[in-house]
Amino acid sequence: MDSRASSGTLSLVLLFASLPVVGCGGDFALLTLSDDEYKGASVTESWSVDVEHAPLIKVDACGGAIIVKPGAADRVEVSVTRNSLCKKKSQVHAEESLDSIEVEVDQEAHGVEVVTRRRQGEDTGCSLTTTVELRVPSDVRLDLETEVGSIWVVGSPHELRARNDLGALLFQLDEPPGDARTSADPERVEFKGFGNGELIHLRNDDGWSVESGPVQRDP
Repeated sequence: MDSRASSGTLSLVLLFASLPVVGCGGDFALLTLSDDEYKGASVTESWSVDVEHAPLIKVDACGGAIIVKPGAADRVEVSVTRNSLCKKKSQVHAEESLDSIEVEVDQEAHGVEVVTRRRQGEDTGCSLTTTVELRVPSDVRLDLETEVGSIWVVGSPHELRARNDLGALLFQLDEPPGDARTSADPERVEFKGFGNGELIHLRNDDGWSVESGPVQRDP
């Protein structure tokens, strides 16, 4: 399993007059466009994991977005960005606070497991989140969970389970077109929703269907 890391300063782009920031613990931050007291930082680590046919990919994130896109047939590419946002703290403090987020990427017998969590007993006074991005084979089974953050999946997994307490849900999934399902060219269908802590379960048995969860298929 190969891994690599890069770092950089987090670019703070606010699209709304105010935005609550929560995630892997820390103080609740309320951002405003006029507030220049915030310092942010981020660091990204990447892994490449070889997998067998139909692997199970599990993500358990302490907060922040999960993004899944199509990748190679025989490996999973994992990228995890740790983010901090601190009010009335120095840039150095914002960067050092990133160490309060633990990231584990493990190769299991069934596939790959990614876990992000806050270190116990550490209070940085900052809002901490992670962004987990995956490139996966087309036949994967996905089990994705984050506390506060969006989940976006593109491609053709065999099965999809997802859960978030708060955040947008967008699944752009491939399936064969038409009732006969005979064409070699798949069509992309969309499921959209908003997380409320309920488990979302989608299956692809000659076409996608919602087993449970607050998502609906776009006409």
